[in-house]
Amino acid sequence: MVTNLGQNLPAVQARPAQLSQIVMNLVVNASEALGDHDGVIRVTAEHIAADRAEGLAKELPAGDYVQLEISDTGCGMSPETQAKVFDPFFTTKFSGRGLGLAVVDGIVRSLRGIIQVASEPGKGTTFQVLLPCTEAETKPDADPIVQIEGAAPSAQQAAVLVVEDEEQLRLAVTKMLGKSGLQTFEAGDGSTAIDLLRARGGEIDLILLDLTIPGCSSREVIAQAALAGSDKMKVILTSAYSAEVAKPMMDAPLVCGFIRKPFELGELVQRVRSVLFS
Repeated sequence: MVTNLGQNLPAVQARPAQLSQIVMNLVVNASEALGDHDGVIRVTAEHIAADRAEGLAKELPAGDYVQLEISDTGCGMSPETQAKVFDPFFTTKFSGRGLGLAVVDGIVRSLRGIIQVASEPGKGTTFQVLLPCTEAETKPDADPIVQIEGAAPSAQQAAVLVVEDEEQLRLAVTKMLGKSGLQTFEAGDGSTAIDLLRARGGEIDLILLDLTIPGCSSREVIAQAALAGSDKMKVILTSAYSAEVAKPMMDAPLVCGFIRKPFELGELVQRVRSVLFS
C-alpha cells in the first residue's frame, strides 16, 4: 500500500466515521481485487481547484474540493460492471467487487460530493471521491454515545445476531452492541446465519438482517428464524435501498422494523434496545 496524503488540506464537512467507512470499504475492495496476486493499492488525497473540479465532474457546482483517490492494480472491471457497481442489488464478489459500494455512494452523496470509477479488465481500478471544501471550523468527532435510560437489567441476557456481508460494518455494529451490554453473534452470509439459528436459535432475541446477502437469502433466514427461534425473536431489516424495497418482507410475523443505510451506530443501538426492551 502506498499513501500520498497532501499537506494542509482544507476541511470538508463530514464526520470522521463517515470518511473512515469510505476509505475502509474502498481499500477492502481494492485488496479483494488483487486476490492472491502481488499488486499495489494507492491512496492519495489532494486539494483540487475549482476549474479542475469542474472538468473532473461537470455535475458538481463550482468550488474547491478535496479529491480522494483509491486505486489498485487488480483484476479491473468491464464497462458493464462499472455501470452497475453502485447498485445495492448488484454484487460481483466472486471477482473481488461489490463490498459496500452502494453504502459508500450514499455517504458521499449525503456530503454533497460525488464518487467516480475508472477501470479496465486486467488493468486495475481507480475510485475517485470529490468532497466540497468548507470554511467552517473543524471539530473532533466524539465516539458515538449511546444514552441508556435506566439500563435494563435484562440487557446482559439479550442476544442479537448481526447478519451483514460488509465486514467492516458488521464488526463496527457488533462492537457497539457489545458495548451496550448485549450479547452478539455475527454472520457474513445467509448460510452461516441459518447454521447459527439451527445451533443456537433459542438464545437469539433479535436478528439485524441485511436485505441483500450472499448465500441463502434474507427470506430464507427469516423462515429458519421462525422455526428455530424463541417465541420472542424479532427481526430488523437493513438495506441501502428505501423501505419500499423491503416492503414485501415487512409482513413477515417476526419483522418489526427497517433501518436504511448508511446509519449512525449510536442511533442503531438505540433502535435495537428499544425493540428488545419496549
